[in-house]
Amino acid sequence: IAVVSRRMDSLRGILDAALARHGIPCFLAEADPLSSAPAVRLLTSLLAVEARGYDRRDLIRMIGTGLTPVTASEGDCFAMYTETWNIRGRAMFCADGWSWNPDGYRPEVSPWGKICLREANRARDKLIPAVAAFSDTFLIPEAAEGQTKGRPRTGVAAVTDICRALVTFCETIGLYPRLLERSREQIRAGNREEGAKTAQVWGQICQALDKMASLLGDISMDAGRFSGLFARVIASMEIGAIPTAVDEVL
Repeated sequence: IAVVSRRMDSLRGILDAALARHGIPCFLAEADPLSSAPAVRLLTSLLAVEARGYDRRDLIRMIGTGLTPVTASEGDCFAMYTETWNIRGRAMFCADGWSWNPDGYRPEVSPWGKICLREANRARDKLIPAVAAFSDTFLIPEAAEGQTKGRPRTGVAAVTDICRALVTFCETIGLYPRLLERSREQIRAGNREEGAKTAQVWGQICQALDKMASLLGDISMDAGRFSGLFARVIASMEIGAIPTAVDEVL
């Protein structure tokens, strides 16, 4: 049995819920753009960190995807602390241990301030080293030898090297296992289609990077230009799910 609709969005959450209430299994055969996946937003935000000179908002977007090692409480404290002290630039994020008062210009640190400071430092320690290692891909030759903290300008890198650095970053933060765990959680919650789509994201991202590496190879570009091309490749790709059983309403 198939139910065909010109606009399925108006029936999502209604038709499937009604069928489930009556014990009728169903499958929504529709594809989502790959660009809507949180993992893609994570990588585009990472590229933006490099392209925009370590803007705190891009780092917070990375944490907001829920796919980094940073917990929710650590992410909140990271956002508050960096806003309070207007932290920006690679040198400030890579400094050895933040110790300023999260409450601002006050002589004593409150109990809440001590917790916030600890959580903000934990978030930084979990995320910034991996981000900085990715940024090293774009170090200009003069800076690559002796300068690792802060640079006067953004360099360029070969597309193949950028793609390799993106995969290394994903491996460092454990992106693939996190996607698998999120997929399992969605399936356990009854969202089989969403779980199946989430499980496809890593393979699709690798396929997009493979395309760019094979077509552009040793062409050099900065993070901003690469991000634009990456977004165009991703925009042409979709993630979908196949029926998980034989007897289902499509």
